[in-house]
Amino acid sequence: MAGGGRSTSVDQALATAYAARRTCRETAAHVRMSALRDAAAKVLARREAMAGTIVAEGVKTIREARREVIDAVKRCCSRQKKAGGWAGRS
Repeated sequence: MAGGGRSTSVDQALATAYAARRTCRETAAHVRMSALRDAAAKVLARREAMAGTIVAEGVKTIREARREVIDAVKRCCSRQKKAGGWAGRS
């Protein structure tokens, strides 16, 4: 595998994210905040399915997996706060 044991798909995802950094930097803050809000809403809507996937990996309990999903949502909200755009509205 390329990249020190990572799969090719992981390397491709990282390359895509790296290539998008300039676009993200140049995107207006309110647009980035809206995207984070949308991402958080989508994660919350699929939280049980996502937690189930984490459990299926065989490393975490359902309780730990649910916490991991909620933590991901909190990170989205935290990013919005740092950008000054989270007012608790959807």
